[in-house]
Amino acid sequence: MDEHAKEIPDRSNGMGHRGWKVVESTNSADGQYCVDLFIDAEQNYGWAHFRADPEDTGGWTLLTRSSIPFESCEDAGEHAVDSIRWYSGH
Repeated sequence: MDEHAKEIPDRSNGMGHRGWKVVESTNSADGQYCVDLFIDAEQNYGWAHFRADPEDTGGWTLLTRSSIPFESCEDAGEHAVDSIRWYSGH
């Protein structure tokens, strides 16, 4: 995880506050955007695209996320590459 990556609060089951466990987090070169590849409570993979909120002391706002479940992290990542202009994968 790089210096700009956000921390997802740990719960007893390892899932974050959205019910996701982040597998990989990638920030844009300017640190203003982030893509998380995650696994959810149902063991499906997906991706989420966030915008940094500097006015909110480092919070992140969800912009969009995958609307379909993927069988693998690689499949979710490929779909994110096709869906998010700046994102080129890991």
